[in-house]
Amino acid sequence: TEILHSFVPRKNRKEAVGYFNRLINSKDLNKHLIVFKYVNKVLERLKEKKIKIGVATGNNRENMNYILSKNNMESKIDFSVSDEDVKKGKPDPEMLLKILKSAKINPDEVLYVGDAFFDIETAKNAGVKSCAVLTGVLNKKEAEESKPDFIFDDIRGVLKLV
Repeated sequence: TEILHSFVPRKNRKEAVGYFNRLINSKDLNKHLIVFKYVNKVLERLKEKKIKIGVATGNNRENMNYILSKNNMESKIDFSVSDEDVKKGKPDPEMLLKILKSAKINPDEVLYVGDAFFDIETAKNAGVKSCAVLTGVLNKKEAEESKPDFIFDDIRGVLKLV
C-alpha cells in the first residue's frame, strides 16, 4: 500500500488500493506468499530473549492476520497495527507511535526493521532507530541513501544488535 501511495496520483489512490486489496485477497495470490528466509528463526530468538515484537503494515488487518496465521507467526507478535488502525499511513509515525503507546515502550528502546524507503522514513519520523534489510525493495545503494541506523543483508543481522 505504501508503495502504491508513492507513485499513484492522489485522485486514483482509493481505486488503486481497492484493486490491490482485491488482488492480495485472492486465493491464487495468497497461496504463493512466503516468509523471507530466516524470519521465523530470528523471531523465535528474539522471543527467547523476551524482546517484544510488533508489526506495522500498510496492509489491512484481514491480510495481515492471514499472512501471520499462514506462516505460524501469531504467537511471535506482541503488537500489530494495520492501515485500518490509523488515519495516516507510512511514512507518518502514527503506526509506530500507536505500538509504542500500547507496549509502554520509549522510542529509544525500539529498533524498527524494514525493507522499503517508507519504513526508514517512518522510523525517523517516530524517533526510533531504523534498520534496513536488503531482502525487500531496497538495494544497498538505496538503503544507504535513506540513511538508516543499520543495514543488513537479511534479518539475521538484527541478532547482532541484541
